[in-house]
Amino acid sequence: MTKPELHSLAEKIYLRYYYRKLLVLPAVVIPLGVLGTIPRTSPHRDYYFWGIMVVEYALFVFVMKSAAKKLKADCHEFGARCPKCGEALFSSLSNIRRVAAVGRCPHCRCIIYDDVVA
Repeated sequence: MTKPELHSLAEKIYLRYYYRKLLVLPAVVIPLGVLGTIPRTSPHRDYYFWGIMVVEYALFVFVMKSAAKKLKADCHEFGARCPKCGEALFSSLSNIRRVAAVGRCPHCRCIIYDDVVA
């Protein structure tokens, strides 16, 4: 794989991952909007508040975990795997653009592309 191929592949995968992470916005904004509809005079206001916050946290964790799983699936779909260890080059914990710039596998530190070719 050449350096420009890796950069274009990284950008394509990063955009898909970024759009999936944007799904967190409705998961955060909608429950916060629901908090505004709780009557201030309600004796159970605290229970409503904490119930909504638990649901919001669960939605946030679910969306982020599914985005991370889809990122690894995209890496396998587009062939962004390390030639040595076979792991996905990009994960939710590694910076996609940094991995593409450095050109090393984040797992085994194997060189992905040759600088002479680039």
